[in-house]
Amino acid sequence: MISEKKPTGVVIGDAVGIGPEITVKALMDPSVYRACSPVLIGDLEIVRRAVKKAGSNFQVSTVTSPREADVRYPKLNVISVSYPELTSLPMGKATPESGKAFVSWFQKAYELAKAGELGAVVYAPLNKEAVYAAGYPYHDELDIIKDFDKGDPFLLVVSIAGQYRFASIPPLHVSLRKACEALNRESVFRSLLLLDEGIKQIGIMKPVIGVSGLNPHAGESGLHGDEEIRIIGPAIKLARREGVDARGPYPPDTVFVKAKNREFDAVLGMYHDQTRIAIKLLKFKKIIYTTLGIPTHFFSVAHGTAYDIAGKGVADPGNFKLALRYAGRVR
Repeated sequence: MISEKKPTGVVIGDAVGIGPEITVKALMDPSVYRACSPVLIGDLEIVRRAVKKAGSNFQVSTVTSPREADVRYPKLNVISVSYPELTSLPMGKATPESGKAFVSWFQKAYELAKAGELGAVVYAPLNKEAVYAAGYPYHDELDIIKDFDKGDPFLLVVSIAGQYRFASIPPLHVSLRKACEALNRESVFRSLLLLDEGIKQIGIMKPVIGVSGLNPHAGESGLHGDEEIRIIGPAIKLARREGVDARGPYPPDTVFVKAKNREFDAVLGMYHDQTRIAIKLLKFKKIIYTTLGIPTHFFSVAHGTAYDIAGKGVADPGNFKLALRYAGRVR
C-alpha cells in the first residue's frame, strides 16, 4: 500500500439511494482520492454499476483487507460484502434488503477501524426507514455504533461547515418531548468536554464554546422554564472548572448570531434541530458530520439518500468530497 497514513474506509451508503453515485463521483477527483486514500466497503456489483454510470476510468478490484489495498489513483479497492439481491431492486425505494446491507457494511467498517486497519470511516447516506424495515431497532447510525460497541459510549455529533461547528446534546433522533426529558447536567457537561477536545484536535488549542439555552430567552431567570438554572448553567460551571472555556447559556435566538460574528469557535445546542436549522441556513450545501466519543473517526454528510433522484446520475458529490477531505486530515 502506497501511503504513510492508514486508508479511509468508505461505506457506499444505501444501495438504492445516491450513496454509491456520490461515492464514485467524489473519488473521481484525484485530489480527493489522494487526500483520503479510500478503500470502499459495500457490494462489488453495486460499486461497478456506479462506476459505469459515472463514466469513470476506475480500475475496480477486490481486497480482503485494507493492508492489501493499492491506493493509487485510478485503482479503486473494494472490500466486498456481497448482497446479490441488491442489483435487482428498484432505485429510490426503501427496502429491508438495502437496510440490512448498509448495517452489514457499516459494521465491517467499524470492525476494521477498531482493529486499527482504517484511520477513519466515511459513510454515504443511510435510509433509516430501510434499516428499521430490516428489523433493526436503530433510529440512526449512533444507535448502530452503540450496539457494536458494548462499552455504551457517550457519542456527540458535530456539524461542521467552514468556520461553524455546532453540536447538540444526545440523544439526537428522538421527539422534542423526549429530548427535553432526557436533558440533564451530566449530558451537558460531558458534551462540553467532548466538544472542547474535538476542536483542539483540529488545531484550535483554546476554543471558546457558546452554549445555548433550552427555553425562550434562555428561561429569563426562570420565568419561561428553569432548565438553564437547574441543568445548563451548573454544567457550564463544572466544565469551566475542567478548563473548558464554555460561555452561556445564551438565548437560542441570539447564540447563533454570535457564532456567525465569530464570537465562538463552536456552539453546543440542547436538541437536534436547534443547531441543524442554524447551520443549514448558514451553509446548507457545505455541511459534514463527525462523531466524538470513541477512538474511531466517523464522517458523513448532512443530506439523505435523495431517493427522488437516485439512479438519474444528477446527484451532487460536493458534500461528500468535503467529508472525504476532512477524514483525510485526521486519519
